[in-house]
Amino acid sequence: MPETIYMFWATDPAMTFAQFLAAKPHLIPIRYDDLDDALGAARNGLKHGLSVHLIEGDDGTKLKLADIRDLIETRGSTLDGRPNKR
Repeated sequence: MPETIYMFWATDPAMTFAQFLAAKPHLIPIRYDDLDDALGAARNGLKHGLSVHLIEGDDGTKLKLADIRDLIETRGSTLDGRPNKR
């Protein structure tokens, strides 16, 4: 289980994964200590037209958009109120 989670936002919802990978070195990831916080933030971002192409853990875990969407759907209401306020 990763201790630190990084989520990468992009403002272009039409961005392809290849375009995202090219832009990734210039994006500033948002750091979370909990996967549910990252998924909650991703759900909020996707709901508001942002693009969340990747969530990475410091243990090498990588969740791409399809995985993120599946987890958001599976976790459902357990993500309500996430991310927790820091």
